[in-house]
Amino acid sequence: MAFEDWIVERGSAVQGGQGVVTKVRNRIDGRLGALKVLHANAQSRTERRYRFQCEVTALLALDGSGVPKILESNEADWKNGATALYLVMEFIDGPTMETLVSRVLPTLDQALEATKVILKTLGDGHRLMVHHRDVKHDNVIMKHGSWSEPVLVDLGQAWHGTEEDRGFTTPAGQEVGNRFLRLPEYAPQGDHRDARSDLAMAAGLLFYMLSGSAPRQLIDHNGKLPHERRELSFRQDLTSDPRWPAVKRFLHVAFQHTPQLRFQSAEEMIKALSMMNEAQISTRISFEDYIAKLQALRETQFHREREAASSTMQECSLLLSTRLKELWEGAGLTKAAVHPRFTERGLCFQLIDRVSLKDHDDPSVTFYHNVRLTSGRIIASWHIDDSNPIFTYEGSAADEFGLREALLESAESIAGEVLKRLVEKLEPPATLEDLF
Repeated sequence: MAFEDWIVERGSAVQGGQGVVTKVRNRIDGRLGALKVLHANAQSRTERRYRFQCEVTALLALDGSGVPKILESNEADWKNGATALYLVMEFIDGPTMETLVSRVLPTLDQALEATKVILKTLGDGHRLMVHHRDVKHDNVIMKHGSWSEPVLVDLGQAWHGTEEDRGFTTPAGQEVGNRFLRLPEYAPQGDHRDARSDLAMAAGLLFYMLSGSAPRQLIDHNGKLPHERRELSFRQDLTSDPRWPAVKRFLHVAFQHTPQLRFQSAEEMIKALSMMNEAQISTRISFEDYIAKLQALRETQFHREREAASSTMQECSLLLSTRLKELWEGAGLTKAAVHPRFTERGLCFQLIDRVSLKDHDDPSVTFYHNVRLTSGRIIASWHIDDSNPIFTYEGSAADEFGLREALLESAESIAGEVLKRLVEKLEPPATLEDLF
């Protein structure tokens, strides 16, 4: 295939800073392509020819991943000044982002999706040492007019780090980038090979899709970032979205003046954008789906039986606690109660009392009482300190009277055992040596 095999489609030329892009059709197989040739004055300049071959090698490295696929080119002849350089790329059918935004602003979901796709393309390039360096609204074609299919074009300012250094660097006093968003590092004598610059420009595209205006500069004369300057101009459907605070935080980081304070990789930015939707889904599930799930669970036979038994277990246990308090106080004792509670996922109601002489903390006896629901049966047990449990009741969970009667009947026996253990602890030592 050769240059002469491509036929120019009428009225399709688009002028650029370094060349012209024209829609062409292959005379042999009918494929559409986008033909790019340098302007006549650029064809004779070695630096421009070198930049052209850098663009081609960058596109070849990405191999159609978020950028047009190369169909044909003669960049290998860049050193031969007598050869006119040309490039034929895959033709991407669709408007630029600038054109599409002028027709209708995207929803927040559409803008986030487009930004993530663009970031993926940039991230793929960065791993291949390809920096676009001219990301802007008219260098993105929305394939078939779809927000989910943005394609980055015009890599005329791209830096391809795997290319051997041929001595061509940006001339002193010259800046790179564009007026869509002027970055401080793109100024003369700045760091023109920082991948994080592409990332800030991608955030600029998100801002543009949401506001309809180019960000222009990171910080204005009032020290405001782009999204801070235009707070009142964002649509109400955006500012009322629960994700809006997260969007503003995202832009706040992405638009920092110092690259070290921005997002450090495309992957980090994609994760931050994805988390906005995950947080929204999580919130929606927490307050909608899980409420419904909770209600459904409470309607199951297991949970109805548990809730019915829980009331009986708690009521009877507290009656026992009240009776034990009366018995111990009558004997001159006091108890420091741990708040009665349900444990074991609501299947056990537990009392814990620390019993001692009135106005004394030591010595003391710790009393534990558990009423447990197991397979429709209620089992009551108690123990003191680290002794083995003593079982006082087992019966149907439906027999509330039986549980109440058994616990109250066991009160004096329990109170007596606790008092017995406390007396043992209060017994004086046989000799003074036992104190040491």
